[in-house]
Amino acid sequence: MIRSSHMYNGNFVCVQADTDAGFLEEANRFKFLALVSEAKTIFSFHLHAYSLTPRRTLLLIETAAPPGAVIRFLQNAYRQYLTDKYPAESHAMKIHYIEQKVWTRHFFIELCKFIHLAPCFEGLCSRPSEWKWSSYDSYIHIKPASLTDRALLYSFFPAETLSALRTFHERELESGTAAGDLFAIYTSYLASMHAIHKKTSLFSFDQQQDNASFFLSENVSCTIE
Repeated sequence: MIRSSHMYNGNFVCVQADTDAGFLEEANRFKFLALVSEAKTIFSFHLHAYSLTPRRTLLLIETAAPPGAVIRFLQNAYRQYLTDKYPAESHAMKIHYIEQKVWTRHFFIELCKFIHLAPCFEGLCSRPSEWKWSSYDSYIHIKPASLTDRALLYSFFPAETLSALRTFHERELESGTAAGDLFAIYTSYLASMHAIHKKTSLFSFDQQQDNASFFLSENVSCTIE
């Protein structure tokens, strides 16, 4: 695990994939996660958090090298799978990503939380533990052969890790705020964190893109075709 006085020197990448075309069937979600596992073997990256929903897929990965090869592998392999499965249809999977340095543990754990709550924001469940297509369940129930690398997030919580993690993730849900409103509140909060932590380093193909647009927009401009 990469540690430094700046917390992280590795490339932490939030990957957002357009998934409405390919993830409506559970078999396709299983396939995508299998490809993520294969990519981890090939490229030796850490997967800290993920969620797959019919609308979007979010991955938080950490690589020692630039992440473009990982993204291209996932895009091309999954696109080929869809082409083989649905030869009469066109399934173009566009992967939007931002490469960013995470300079504080506070931002890291809030980003993990955002990913785990994504199914709740979309109205798919009332608690993140109810959605099986995310890394949250592996954190809470400690599955032995997990796809997720959990040590870093665990290290930021006290001895009662599971209880503390659950409380941290779910306390906002107790407020009774509507899922859409909670999403707006949380994305605004993440945007403010970008503004506060001036040292955050962001890269995109569009250098004029707002730092918070990944969280605030459905259409991010940095796309691998």
